[in-house]
Amino acid sequence: MKKFAILGLVLAGGMLFAAGCGGGSSSSSKTVQLRMVNANPYVVPSSYDFLVAGTSFTTGLPFGSSSAYATVASGTSTIEVRNNGVPNDVISQSVTLTGGDNYSFVAVGTSSQTPSGVLLTDNNTVPTSGNVAVRVINACDAVGPMDVYINPAGTNLFSVTANVSNLAFGAGSGYQSIAAGSIEIRLQAPGDKSATGNRLDFTSTLAAGGAITVVASDVVAGFSPCIFQQLTDLTT
Repeated sequence: MKKFAILGLVLAGGMLFAAGCGGGSSSSSKTVQLRMVNANPYVVPSSYDFLVAGTSFTTGLPFGSSSAYATVASGTSTIEVRNNGVPNDVISQSVTLTGGDNYSFVAVGTSSQTPSGVLLTDNNTVPTSGNVAVRVINACDAVGPMDVYINPAGTNLFSVTANVSNLAFGAGSGYQSIAAGSIEIRLQAPGDKSATGNRLDFTSTLAAGGAITVVASDVVAGFSPCIFQQLTDLTT
């Protein structure tokens, strides 16, 4: 009988040890990295407050800027966006966040429509050797759908095909892998490679192993229909 009692204690101790080790799950599977992006130039009074699950995430985020990544719980949650200092939501969106992933929540808007949010999964995996990952978000309603070209700077458009065709307002291009160095992003009218079809042109010098997102947003006043905001998703 004593042998059975001792065996029972050993087994119970083993079970408690397994439970203490988390049963095979890690804390990273229960959390995500989330950041907020204000890509709506029509926000009044020029900045947004963001809440996640009823708790303040960041306040007074101006147009054309983003918050730092912060850790939040995975699972289903509600993201709320409010005009700075105002208690009423302009966006209230239920989202599902998978543990271990990185996300960007982008607030977009037009001059005539209610603001909306776009949730995108960010790259947290190092690209292939010598390359960088580049993604474009079309938050530029003034232009409409666009063909996206991401190439080494100076590339002749007529020698390449679009990385993404007809990218709609509020959509992301997905990550495109390109050799590190000086890159050029050109957003053209769909099917038009001519100079008159060239809507936007953005260049940047990028180190290998990283990932960026470039957001094209409306300009309320100015000569260009849109402006660019570069976000760092992954550093080398």
